[in-house]
Amino acid sequence: MIVEVTKMTEANFRIIGGYTELTSQQSGGFIAKIISSDGQQIPPSVINAAVSAYNRFTANHIDETTESELELKCQDGEVSNTNE
Repeated sequence: MIVEVTKMTEANFRIIGGYTELTSQQSGGFIAKIISSDGQQIPPSVINAAVSAYNRFTANHIDETTESELELKCQDGEVSNTNE
């Protein structure tokens, strides 16, 4: 599955499943497309944590659509899943 990591604000990220566009950033078996609303680079550590949180979310919600949205909060380099 391909996920998109979107920087919504300075501290919030959204991951949306079901995308088909490929980019060069691959992590944990996922390919993440990085979008930053302010044009800044999102650190790879944040992407890795976001993808890990997405993996945990989909494992816990296996019956839900792959297009479900997952809200994450990033603070001091740590990403937490606000859906859990």
